[in-house]
Amino acid sequence: MMSKQIYLAGAMEFTPDNGAGWRSSVTSVLKNMRYRVFNPCTDEGMILEKYGYETGKEFLADKLADYDKFEACMQDIAKVDLIQLAASNYVIAYITENLRGGTDGEVTCAKYIFNTPVIAVLEPGLEYKNCSGWVLACCDKVFYNFQEAVDYIRAQDQEKE
Repeated sequence: MMSKQIYLAGAMEFTPDNGAGWRSSVTSVLKNMRYRVFNPCTDEGMILEKYGYETGKEFLADKLADYDKFEACMQDIAKVDLIQLAASNYVIAYITENLRGGTDGEVTCAKYIFNTPVIAVLEPGLEYKNCSGWVLACCDKVFYNFQEAVDYIRAQDQEKE
């Protein structure tokens, strides 16, 4: 299989672990399957460093303390995200009830601008009725766990070979 890239979309800013937990476990599975993975939790660190941030908390604190610096950094992050979305073969989006901002933009661009399949995984216990209709409209497939999503992607790639 030719190495393909998967972009991991989902909430970061308003989550207890900044969205790192699910991304870490999915990343290791995908890398074992020889996929390249864009994980914003780890792959955006160089941007924060460029602006002198040592932690994500410092970055987020500047929304109030130094908005101009925060905005410039956030714009750079958005640019990198869009470049990585355009280079990806799939997006795995973790859909949570209180999803905000960035994920909506990522799945919209992936689906309607870059024509990249968006494979969603719903947070445990989350029902369709509590999901954003906009986000659901951007998803090609929706699953209830990551293993089903990964198995689906693997099957799609095997069909294409």
